[in-house]
Amino acid sequence: LELGFLQYDISSYARPGSLSKHNQVYWGMGSYLGLGPSAHSMVFLPDGGIVRMHNQITVDQWMGTPASDLSLSFDRLDKQQALKESLAFGLRNMHKGIDPDYLAKRHNGELGRGFFQTLEKLKKNNWLEESGTSIRITKEGALFADAIMREILCSE
Repeated sequence: LELGFLQYDISSYARPGSLSKHNQVYWGMGSYLGLGPSAHSMVFLPDGGIVRMHNQITVDQWMGTPASDLSLSFDRLDKQQALKESLAFGLRNMHKGIDPDYLAKRHNGELGRGFFQTLEKLKKNNWLEESGTSIRITKEGALFADAIMREILCSE
């Protein structure tokens, strides 16, 4: 902080105004397109779910025959699964945090009672803080980010 860097993500620091746009899209569950060997893409669906794609062609395979067909794998998450991921991974953005009600509407999903119980537990641990409609991970909570995300992903 002495040098003007802000921790805006669990593992990222930047000067104000220089935050990674890629990280903001990725942790905000925005759609993105990856091109080339081993590339990953994600599409946000109108029903609130998501589809992830992975080009399984390796760099070596592509260099040998760049005109070869793509070898894509697909993973589809329904709206409830995608909502849980948005809630959990959106917390990586320590500056902005998440707005659970907004995310529930965006995914056409529902916030279960277990989610709110988990939030209360995490706030009591001083791992999350609430300000208005935003919930953010605390500096202390950043040390336990994986545990926080696992708790949210496993909540009912």
